[in-house]
Amino acid sequence: VSDSETTDAMLRCATGRAAERWLRGVKAEVRSFRTVSALSAPYRSLVSRSTLSRLSTNCACSPQCRHHPAHVECLRPWHPPAQLFVRFGTPQGQTRGAHGETPRDPPASKRSKRAKGNRQSAKVQSSAPFESLTHSDPTVAGLLDQARALIASYGRGRLADGTSSVGDNVEFEEYGSGWLSNKKVFANSYVNMSNVRAIGFDYDYTLVTYKPRMVAAFYNLAAEYLAQQLNYPSQITSFRYDPSFAIRGLGVDVRYGILVKLSSRLQISRDCAYFGREPLTRKRLEMLYGSQLSLSKSDRDQYIRPLLDRFSLAEACLLADVIQLLTDKKKSFDPSAVAADVSEALRFAHSSGRVHNAVVADLPAYIKPKPQLAAMLKSLRRDKKELFLASNSNFEFVSAGMTYLVGENWRKYFHVVIVSARKPTFYRANQPFRTVDPQTGKLDLDRVTHRVPDAVYSGGSIRALQHLTGWTGPDVLYFGDHLFADLVEARRAIGWHTGAIINDLDHELNVMSSPAYKQLAFSVTVMEEVLRLTQDLLYRPVGDEVEGWSQQRGIDEQDVQLLSGIEKEIKQRHGEMCTMFHGRFGSVFQAEYVSTYFGFTMHRYSDLYTSSLMNLAQYSNLANRRFYPPVQSLLPHEPLHPRLAIRNQLLQRRVS
Repeated sequence: VSDSETTDAMLRCATGRAAERWLRGVKAEVRSFRTVSALSAPYRSLVSRSTLSRLSTNCACSPQCRHHPAHVECLRPWHPPAQLFVRFGTPQGQTRGAHGETPRDPPASKRSKRAKGNRQSAKVQSSAPFESLTHSDPTVAGLLDQARALIASYGRGRLADGTSSVGDNVEFEEYGSGWLSNKKVFANSYVNMSNVRAIGFDYDYTLVTYKPRMVAAFYNLAAEYLAQQLNYPSQITSFRYDPSFAIRGLGVDVRYGILVKLSSRLQISRDCAYFGREPLTRKRLEMLYGSQLSLSKSDRDQYIRPLLDRFSLAEACLLADVIQLLTDKKKSFDPSAVAADVSEALRFAHSSGRVHNAVVADLPAYIKPKPQLAAMLKSLRRDKKELFLASNSNFEFVSAGMTYLVGENWRKYFHVVIVSARKPTFYRANQPFRTVDPQTGKLDLDRVTHRVPDAVYSGGSIRALQHLTGWTGPDVLYFGDHLFADLVEARRAIGWHTGAIINDLDHELNVMSSPAYKQLAFSVTVMEEVLRLTQDLLYRPVGDEVEGWSQQRGIDEQDVQLLSGIEKEIKQRHGEMCTMFHGRFGSVFQAEYVSTYFGFTMHRYSDLYTSSLMNLAQYSNLANRRFYPPVQSLLPHEPLHPRLAIRNQLLQRRVS
């Protein structure tokens, strides 16, 4: 906080408990950075009293309102200056939450190591790379100087010696706004659309995209169930869903009620484990999971319940809120029982039909319009593709949403419509279809033995679908949002091509395209190369060979300190990049230096992935398009040709 105008704007917009948490953090910063003078007089007194009671009068809610950050009625629209993010641990690349709010930090009364780490990493970003690192070897010292100059020259065009700077012109030209476009469809494996006979779609978060209040509705109903049916404190019903708390792809350790982020190597991310709203310390994690923080495959299958779709964010938030409430009230409770109860409450919320009824009653309030959807489906049918819809939702719910999106005659766009499919059981079972009366929604008593034109099918199985249509294996490309329910079995057991709709990708691409993230990523790339070169220089052979062995230079303390210092700086900048995606859990796809278990599963079992189904509409001649995966080096020893340089040469020759 450096000027009174900015500070006043922050204080005016903040209300209630959210503001109190923020203000406690301000007080700590004020003490250390001596910025009390930057506050105007009225707000300086508020800082000294540590209260915002006067400011809460602007809230239009009832006196019982918690002034939760997700409650948009409590917050006036406000967009903080970018320079504030670095100071308070929300990096410049962090976008606002789904309701327009900024992500909520953990309570300042219990400063976590992660919060401290965020503030420290913010300082590192403004400091020069390798600032405190040096070495007596002139060759190594020269390498460090060159790396400093290279990082400092990022985006400036020229180095100190007059040569061209890399930066944007080397790595990030390939991964710039075009490559990281939010509208792009990415390929994990080769897909030739000419060979695809049928294209299928899930309904929830694939054909239809919901507004944030949809997940909030499940949260509210589950909280009500806990209070009324399972004897939890009635205060739970006053809680509000916080869309900024968790990310997709987390897991719940059902033994301890802990939210964890799991890597592809089945390791717990040390800074991404929460019990309630509080992050767990490294010491506590090691007590639970051992020094390596790793799980066996059997432990993962038995104890970790994955949260893989957008609906599961309600479970993550509710579990954390309930555990935090019980902890704050100093009640004795079994975390495994709480985790089971919250899961039961969410199952009730989904199966009761109350949320579905609310959606049907007010479709514009819950569903985002897709004006191009009808045109895309019509184009695919015109190109001789057979389209089908396969959803776990019932017919009345699907029909209401599709009518809202494409009109009353929505079934004419699909050759086959399947509802109440019970995926992933649909892929493993051998159950027959039954037809649904579109007028009444009731099931016919007879099993389906042949394909009926314009019929709506219920239940069934993949074998029954193959019998009706003749679609087998790679004839089919199926799009869905839930990795395990929609895609894994379809890809692994049936051989379908699969496409993942990952709405979270939109935010991640925005962060990765930001100048701040690009600069950090470039500096990390330089540092990693410096680390390898430095070790080669320090451990290079000296003198002549003796009995076939090269004489090695002795290792001293400054060698160890230099290598450890470079590793520490790389780790700090990796932490900054992580928090740019999300202040608590980082990226959906990255866990420190490897992919998350979610990202690994998506890469393995989805041929294509994109942030929205409508991104397909931007591709001309989609029915005959070929999607090529990036040429990647599978193992460290396999060469990776400079594709960017080759492409630039081809483009220059074409222009000339």
